[in-house]
Amino acid sequence: MPLNTVQRYAWFSLGALYLVAAFVAWLKHGALGRSMRAVRENEIAAEALGVDSLKTKVVAFTLSAAIAALGGAIYASGFRYISPDGFALDHSVEILAMVLVGGSDSVPGSIVGAALLTFLPEWLRDLKTTYLVVYGAVIILVIVFMPEGLWGWARLIGRRFARPTTPGRPQRPLALGAKGPPGEPLLVARGLGKHFGGVKALDGVDLIVRRGEVHALIGPNGSGKSTCINLLSGLYVPTAGEIRFRGEAVTALRPNRIARRGMGRTFQNIRLFRGLSVWENVLVGAQRRGGGEAQVRDRAAAALDFVGLSAKAHELCRSLPYGHQKLVEIARAIAGEPELLLLDEPAAGLNQSEKRDLAGLLLRLRDRGLTLLLVEHDMSVVAQVSASITVLNFGKRISEGSAARVLEDPVVVEAYLGKRDGPHVREPGRAGKPMLVLSNVHAAYGPVRALDGVSLEVREGEIVALLGANGAGKSTALRVISGLVRPQRGSIVFDGAPISRKVEALVALGLAHVPEGRRVFPGLTVEENLRLGATVRSGSGEIAQDLEKLLELFPALRSLRGTLGWKLSGGEQQMLAIARGLMGRPRLLLLDEPSLGLAPMLVRAMFESIREINRSLGTTVLVVEQNASMALGIASRGYVLEGGRVVLSGAAGDLLENPEVREAYLGGKRGIGGDAGAPAGSTVRE
Repeated sequence: MPLNTVQRYAWFSLGALYLVAAFVAWLKHGALGRSMRAVRENEIAAEALGVDSLKTKVVAFTLSAAIAALGGAIYASGFRYISPDGFALDHSVEILAMVLVGGSDSVPGSIVGAALLTFLPEWLRDLKTTYLVVYGAVIILVIVFMPEGLWGWARLIGRRFARPTTPGRPQRPLALGAKGPPGEPLLVARGLGKHFGGVKALDGVDLIVRRGEVHALIGPNGSGKSTCINLLSGLYVPTAGEIRFRGEAVTALRPNRIARRGMGRTFQNIRLFRGLSVWENVLVGAQRRGGGEAQVRDRAAAALDFVGLSAKAHELCRSLPYGHQKLVEIARAIAGEPELLLLDEPAAGLNQSEKRDLAGLLLRLRDRGLTLLLVEHDMSVVAQVSASITVLNFGKRISEGSAARVLEDPVVVEAYLGKRDGPHVREPGRAGKPMLVLSNVHAAYGPVRALDGVSLEVREGEIVALLGANGAGKSTALRVISGLVRPQRGSIVFDGAPISRKVEALVALGLAHVPEGRRVFPGLTVEENLRLGATVRSGSGEIAQDLEKLLELFPALRSLRGTLGWKLSGGEQQMLAIARGLMGRPRLLLLDEPSLGLAPMLVRAMFESIREINRSLGTTVLVVEQNASMALGIASRGYVLEGGRVVLSGAAGDLLENPEVREAYLGGKRGIGGDAGAPAGSTVRE
């Protein structure tokens, strides 16, 4: 039929629009469409679920080009003429605005946006010269206050009034693990290594995970646990070594290919597809096993039922509480019916009740035959669920065996608490008036509670150690003090006045924060880094004198003063970070994990430097440190955090002798949410 009239051309264009809209709507709710949306939301998580992100992006680009070509053909047939002038930048911006106003995540929304912005100028033409202002204001208001567009806003309103539905009962339970004899090696790593420049994050690690067991991988900060998980799942390519899964070499395979062989994983920092519903997230995970749409949906329903979230199926993931988001990530991983599940700190950020529920869930997964490799810093969870444990420190394996034996191994205790090196504990001296007082401080990162009523005190002239295992809230406490994180409630008093100023104002008052990970400016020289630390000061003569004084305190930096920051070793960068903090002449120095990533010999020298800073410069120090023995060796007092709360406090010598300090790191009689009883000596249990 010739398109020789306006009416015929209009009807043909509307018909083509309907067909394309129907195709895109169908595509969106199929396996390919879910894969596209998953890659858009989080490519790393999609790869870990078996989605080939490269193939998916190529298909998406091809389909987009085909639809654009169809639109161009219809345009050309109607106007019989094409010129570059018809496709100027303002037209591209107008098309983008149509999509954003209507809603980029829906086909009807895009049509609504196109119709609105096409007819809106006609409706506003009586305003003459001011209509462009009104037109632009409408677009800005919709984008700012309705980020999901008009159609997304309408769906949100409809969701509030609609009755929630559940996926229905699954036809069969998940087929987890149990595809070979229990006890046979399922995952084997030999000589596994990963180097980042000169840093050996993992160095010659051997690991065997046997079918049907829960194997824990533990170690202090910076020991290489998450690096190991990323190597095993294909996110990193090993520098050395071999990985075999189910007897096949998977060392150089991409994450999606390893996932399709039967390995699932979760992430330390949750990587959900936040713009998708719980149901859609789990459907993406269920696609790994293949099969028809009915089979995929049945596996997804079974996974949600297993973790107890069927009633939340159609809620958006970003609206869920943190604990439920953790469960969604586990459900998404098991929906593909893996043989091995890698769990990277699943208990991080959970409260005690949620940790108990998580431990029960992991035991149920084990009883169903699923093999688990668990990276976790909460030793009470590890001791409850694990049959065997491998311990890493400085990228090397230092112990392996049953949970009971490993957690009592002196080498493991030393890795977490540090080595007792003679009776060099600092005696409590005459401390001055309180310089820093925290009272009932609470803080959180979104839904994750980090501090739960922390109270502590630092007096003038003291070195105070703030101790605890990974995730206890130590670094958050320093960020709250220095103004980087706003407390939810509680009070912080510095030098007699409440802290309520900006970070730069606190620096001028005499508070310096040396963050975890050094954070030197890599493109600046050592001297330039140091001079930046004196930004809040005036008087070039005094600044030059202080710079020389600090180069005497850290003589290794003198010969490096013209060297760029990125060329320094880890120990040199840590010295530079501390010296930079001291250039502001602080009265209180906050040190966050100064020994992290340093060799044992450098750790000893670093703590001697901290002692000398306190002695010679008179600087009060609050040091956050996982190496408890070294920190308490230079401190006069200490506090121990666990789960965001102060559980122990007292003189450094008393804390060194208190077995509850060890239990705060490695677990013990308290278990999950329990109590170890009365403390020994003169330490105080909060």
